[in-house]
Formats: sequence, C-alpha cells, structure tokens
Amino acid sequence: MIEDFMPKPTPETAPYWDAAKAGELRVQQCGACGRHYFYPRPFCRYCASPDVAWVKVSGRARLVSYVINRRPMPGFESVSPVIALVELDEGPRLMTNVVGVEPAPENLPLDLLGSGEATESAMVSQMEDPGSFQAFRRSSAEAFRTAGLGHGDVGHLMIYDAFAHLPLYGLEDLGFVGRGESGAFIADGHTIPGGSLPVNTNGGGLAYTHTGMYGMFAILESVRQLRGEAAAQVPDVEVSFVQGVGIFFAASGSLVLSNRGS
Repeated sequence: MIEDFMPKPTPETAPYWDAAKAGELRVQQCGACGRHYFYPRPFCRYCASPDVAWVKVSGRARLVSYVINRRPMPGFESVSPVIALVELDEGPRLMTNVVGVEPAPENLPLDLLGSGEATESAMVSQMEDPGSFQAFRRSSAEAFRTAGLGHGDVGHLMIYDAFAHLPLYGLEDLGFVGRGESGAFIADGHTIPGGSLPVNTNGGGLAYTHTGMYGMFAILESVRQLRGEAAAQVPDVEVSFVQGVGIFFAASGSLVLSNRGS
C-alpha cells in the first residue's frame, strides 16, 4: 500500500528525489542572493532570480514542531509515527519523519520550554478577586515550573491586551511586580524597548491588530524577537513569556519560549 503513495517526480522535483535515492539531501540555492530555499521552483523565492542550482546540504536541522501519529493508516505501521517540521542549518524548512528515537515528548525537545493553562469563572462578575485574575496566577506558575525558570530569566513579555488594563493585571498576576505596582512600573519606562522588561513590542493588540484571536500574534512577536527579526528588536533576548486570556477573564494560557540551544 505504501507504494501507492510514493511521490511522482516532476521536472521541477526530480533532482530532489534523485538525490534522496542516492542518500543525499539537496535543495536549491540562488546564485544571485545566495539563499537556499525549498520547495522546488525555477526561480528564487526571495529575489525571483532564475539563476538557481541544486546543491547538497548538510542535513543538520532544528526541530520546529511535530505530531506523534498514534493511529497510522493501515499498511503504514512501519513508518515512524513522528511527523515533523524541521529547519535546516541552511535555512529552508521541510517536512520529515523523525527516526531513531522513542516517540515521546521528552525525546523531542522544542524551543517551547514551558506552558500552563487555567480557568476561573465564566464572567468578570464571578471572579474571586476583581483586582487579580486567578487563572493568570495559576497558568503562569505552571509555565515557570515546567520551564524550570524564574522571572529573572525572562527578557521579553507579551500580554494579550484586548483591553488596556490587561497588561496591568498580567505584570502583577504573573509575578513580575507586586500588587498595585504595575502602573508605576510602566510609567517609569521599564516596559519599553530598552527597559528592564520590554512588553508588547509589536505595539500590542490595541495598536497592532486584533482579529478576535490575537493570541497567535502575541506568539509570533515572541518568535520574531527570539529570532532577531522583530521591528522593535530587544537586544540579546533569550527567553520570552507569552500570556493569553480568553472570554471575559475566564481562561488563561501561558508559554515560555527560548532560543537557547537553537
């Protein structure tokens, strides 16, 4: 059955599959800008130059994301259940199967160091304390615990700010400042780029965008910061904390991201 799903090479992809048969990994490289890219095409995806060639790459890569397929299709039981997205040392990303390791999260480290989730009440009026969000406190504590890091390790912070007061709650409930200290902390310039704890460096949901599901944009900004690609880049940042909120102070999600070891 696996044979039925074998790729059918085209003129554009044949060099890739021919190299794979020979035990090599080849991608295209642009002769004009020098960048490698994948998937195959007759022009550079970055500068559109037609001066491209197939080159052998190292095969070294960083694991970006993966899923463990616990229910393979009939006939595919012998295929590695770890379906992954990797980023080659040369730059391109591609899909692959991870082999040679036990398919378990502890054997597949990612740049996500820690995470936590929590809920409190369905409505603001039902909060235990209107001045502090219990779910923020619980999910952030779990994220720090699973990451094995503390507040002093964080160099960048993203807080979902559908409303202007949310960063105030976030700074206090996540434990970066004490109760009632967030306003002065912001006023003193600590949260601006160059401050002791830059916050919402993309401008925040109120200035950047708000599609109704802003949490993904907060994660994207953290990833950009950790890659050194942000518009308002924080120098030498290694750990970023992302704090999300759902419904009307009902749900909370926390992530600790890092580029250490990348």
